[in-house]
Amino acid sequence: MKLPAIAAKSFNQYQNHPVYRSIFQQTLNQLRQIFSPIARAKTVHAKIEEHLKKNLSDPVVAKHISCKKGCTACCHTQVSISHDEAELLSNKILSGTIKINIDRLAHQAQAADDSTKWYKLDYQSRQCVFLDSEGSCSVYADRPSVCRSNYSISDASFCSTEDGVEKPHRLLNTHHSNMVLTAGYYAAKGGGALPHLLWNKITSKFDKKSRSNENNP
Repeated sequence: MKLPAIAAKSFNQYQNHPVYRSIFQQTLNQLRQIFSPIARAKTVHAKIEEHLKKNLSDPVVAKHISCKKGCTACCHTQVSISHDEAELLSNKILSGTIKINIDRLAHQAQAADDSTKWYKLDYQSRQCVFLDSEGSCSVYADRPSVCRSNYSISDASFCSTEDGVEKPHRLLNTHHSNMVLTAGYYAAKGGGALPHLLWNKITSKFDKKSRSNENNP
């Protein structure tokens, strides 16, 4: 199972710890009873937020978090989503709820899951298709799990990848949330880079709709 890097680190380190293992297993058992991909994704998001409240309620923790509204450095990195999250986000696009730059998405999707190809794209081309003109996330309520659980506690300058290089920086420990995130990936049977998965999902649904219209003139 290919997981987002930070979640994979947490899972590999704590998968045999009784508390963290319990969070993972209980979440996975619950998700396996939910047959809608969108409902599964929303359940994972809600559980992550529940655990994060405990982290972020500590004023000392909040003081050291460098992530602020308008800081969009991480919105130019290669973000991973689960197949369930791809279903959720593609549904919002195809329903017309959210409008995106589809040409940019197609261009980004060419990098697939290859981070080397991704960082060869220029900085502006790597901008997340859900980032609006004011530097805010247009799908904030339904943003991917990794966008919820990764909080930088280094200086914000370390998050920048304008030079095409990811710099080492410290993240807030969110192991509880990462175990939920991991369970979400297991229930969704994996994931991948946001542009690649989202583009494949959108084109697949569009082709299916086109074939249906041809068969039902």
